[in-house]
Amino acid sequence: MFIDRPTLHTSLFGLVGFHNATDPSYPSLVPSLLSSSSGMYVNDAHSLLTIENIDQTAKNFSKYNYTAYNGATTYSVGDKVSSGGSSWEYINATPSSGNTPAENSYWTEIDSLSDYLIKAYYNGIDRMLDTYMNSKKNREVAKSIFENILLYNGGGDLSDKELNTNRFVGIRIRIKKKEKHLIGIINKIGHQFDAAFEGLTLRLYHESQSDALATWSIDHTTANSFQWTSLTTNNTLKYVDTYDAGGDFYLGYYQSDLEALSAQAINKNVSWDSQPLSDDDVWRNFYKEYSKYFDIIGFNVLESYMTDDKMFNPIYADLTPTRTYGLNLNLTIDTDLTPFFIQEKSIVSNPLKYNVAMVLMEGLAYNTRGANSLSNQIKAMAEKQLFHHKEAYGTLADRVREANNGLSFDFSGMDNSVMGSDSKRVLSIKSGAV
Repeated sequence: MFIDRPTLHTSLFGLVGFHNATDPSYPSLVPSLLSSSSGMYVNDAHSLLTIENIDQTAKNFSKYNYTAYNGATTYSVGDKVSSGGSSWEYINATPSSGNTPAENSYWTEIDSLSDYLIKAYYNGIDRMLDTYMNSKKNREVAKSIFENILLYNGGGDLSDKELNTNRFVGIRIRIKKKEKHLIGIINKIGHQFDAAFEGLTLRLYHESQSDALATWSIDHTTANSFQWTSLTTNNTLKYVDTYDAGGDFYLGYYQSDLEALSAQAINKNVSWDSQPLSDDDVWRNFYKEYSKYFDIIGFNVLESYMTDDKMFNPIYADLTPTRTYGLNLNLTIDTDLTPFFIQEKSIVSNPLKYNVAMVLMEGLAYNTRGANSLSNQIKAMAEKQLFHHKEAYGTLADRVREANNGLSFDFSGMDNSVMGSDSKRVLSIKSGAV
């Protein structure tokens, strides 16, 4: 699975590049398209794929939907934004913020042709990834390890209410498997309190970051009842991310906030640090599933250690093996190949080159600019490159297939639980991948 496509787009962009037009009357492409960290260029995949031919056949298109410019965001070389009805690329060697896009030393406008090529590049990345997953049959292996597993079964003990003592309380989550391909997804947060209220803020921290990774506001509509709040954003826990490799997550709330809502948490009698001793087979099965991947335990820390809502020093947290603080989680463990492809991106340069080339060749073949005699000639020649010709091997379609088949690493038959649900999957790379 490729969970984080935008990150893959950003990372793989620039692995292969484009040549500028040989006609000096054509404007230069934006700098990011000319960059090739692999030394490979899309135009070299076939002689039809010149900038002039592409321009003559695919000039009428809509622009890629870049993220809107934000004056508070720091931009670096190659970042792309939309502003004032145009698309822009950051070109200054020094990252900066607050420089509104305009033709200057910080920004250059992305012309229509460059915009089309960028869009084709992203399309080629997606085609390469999807073709790989299908042709290597890895969709059956790179799948969810488990879905929608609860931390515990049933509600809490109504007679066991947590006193509000001005602490930040909740659940500490640690990904136990030291594999960067694993991700955890919090689908829902369960909560049980003795009063109904609106607007309790839950915060998710990672020990390496000062600010919260996410905040959610929950409403508890019925006193003493157990309820779920579904999450759709910022709910993914990764072993490797921009914040760290490993480390602990802390999900919780301020007891002072709960006190202000005139409510107390209802606890469940659990043993976070050992197999449940309860006779509840459902709970025991849940534990067996998630405990292989997550180490989960209650915690509390004085609110005074969280100045301005910043992450506390983890050494001050008291672990509480038998307290739930009214919280439960619905979790999924999935596999994400995004980190692997980012780390090993050099081996995908050749198939990427040909997949982007195929996207552009289809643009030449399927263009509708019938009044343009040059485009009609190119159209006829390009159509022949989209399929295998039994009389002669060597069409672009043949080369794309060959390049994709050369992407010969797989995830099966080894001895680790990185992939799949049978705990015997590992990532291996065969020699001569490209």
